[in-house]
Amino acid sequence: MPRQLPSAPEAEASLLGTMLVYPASTRIAMEEGLNEDDFFVEANRKIFRVASDLYNSGQQIDLTTVYTRLNDLNLLNETGGIEYLTKLSDASVTSYNTKSYVELIRDKAIARKMIETAEKIAEDGFENSSDIDAYLDDAEKSVLDISRNRKTAEFRTPQDVMRAVMERV
Repeated sequence: MPRQLPSAPEAEASLLGTMLVYPASTRIAMEEGLNEDDFFVEANRKIFRVASDLYNSGQQIDLTTVYTRLNDLNLLNETGGIEYLTKLSDASVTSYNTKSYVELIRDKAIARKMIETAEKIAEDGFENSSDIDAYLDDAEKSVLDISRNRKTAEFRTPQDVMRAVMERV
C-alpha cells in the first residue's frame, strides 16, 4: 500500500470554517504567514486563496463574500460549492484553536516539502554523481531553503504590522 503524504485535511477545514465565521482568524492566519501552498486539499487551497485575496484587498471574509468571489472566478464546482462552504462555517464553534490549526497545516506542508526535496536529492544522486561537490551544495541549499522559509514566515512586513495595529486600534 503506498504511503500518503503528510496532511491535515481536518485542520484545513476547521481553519477555513473559522475564517468564515470569525474575522480575527483570518488575520491570525495571515500574520502567521500561512499561504495557499500550505494546503494539501485542492478545494481548500482555492478557498484560502480567495479569502487571502479578500483580506489583502481590505474586504470582509464571510460565507457570502467568499461564495461570491468563488462564483465570480468560476471556482464553485471545484471547491464543493455553497454546500461545502456552509458545512465549513457550520462546524466552526470557536476561534480559540486558530493558531493551532495554522501550525498543524504549516508543519504538514513543511514535511511534504522535505519529502519532495529528499526525493529530488535522491534522483539527482542517481543521475549526476560525477560532480559530488555541486551535488552536495545543491542538496544542502534545497534543505536550507525549506528551513529558512519556515523561519522567515514569522517575520512581517511593515505594512502588515501597521495593518494589524490599525485593526486592533
